[in-house]
Amino acid sequence: MDQNWFFSAIAQSAAAIVGIFSAFIFTKIINNQQEFAKNKVKIKELFSHSQKLIDDLSIRYFDWFNKNRLKEALDDLEADVREERKILPPEECISKYNFPIFLTREELMNAITEKLEMLKEELRIEEEKRLEEAKKASFRHPLFSIPTSIPLLHNIRIPNMPNVRLYDQLLQEEELIKQLINEVRLQTRVIDIFKKEISKNPQSSALITFSIILAIFLYYIGVVCPLNLLSASVVIKTGLLSAISLIYTSILAVFLVINLKMKYKKEDLEKLDFYSQFKNYSEYLKIMEENIS
Repeated sequence: MDQNWFFSAIAQSAAAIVGIFSAFIFTKIINNQQEFAKNKVKIKELFSHSQKLIDDLSIRYFDWFNKNRLKEALDDLEADVREERKILPPEECISKYNFPIFLTREELMNAITEKLEMLKEELRIEEEKRLEEAKKASFRHPLFSIPTSIPLLHNIRIPNMPNVRLYDQLLQEEELIKQLINEVRLQTRVIDIFKKEISKNPQSSALITFSIILAIFLYYIGVVCPLNLLSASVVIKTGLLSAISLIYTSILAVFLVINLKMKYKKEDLEKLDFYSQFKNYSEYLKIMEENIS
């Protein structure tokens, strides 16, 4: 068998395999590079929208809303206590009345406890006055005695007329806050899904890295070495094969570097993680989440 023919056949076969490998690698890396570029743009868009939501939440009137909604709930609590003349436990009051969810548990408990203590004292004083009036009435003529079942005039509390304008403003503010909360929930879900997709740097494929290294070895072992064994001038073979090897290796090296560099920045992944958490958009949302949990 002609050895030159044998080595030539090996070189040609290996070159064909290297060509197929290279075509696959180049196509895959180019596609990955396009996907990587799109994802980087999407990361910036997600950051921008998240920051907008934070800014929008920062200009909402949470403190004003909390103050007035707390007053409404405490007024309802007071009206029921005066009607039923019964003091409920603070925990039961929280679940029964429409207290603002953007106040901490401690602030709510303090406000409710303070109100209940005040009502308890007022009820005690009113009861003492009622008994005193009843006692005085018992010494008067029966025709002029005051029935104990009829409340004293000074104990009758005229209910506060509702402030319609304030009520409408509260509803409007509550609606605006709810809309932002829904947007934040959607944004956190989108970011969480996207973060999971890119967290392992799918565009920087270990398989492609291995394929590039394998293609380089295959080229030198399957193409360069057999051609070196063909009968020809050493100078000509060395120069020609060195030039081809340098060009081919440089191309693969460039694609190898591109593949290895297609990794998302650690600070971007950390920022995505930050924006994927509902509580990080506002201190009031953090309080809300703690109250709901």
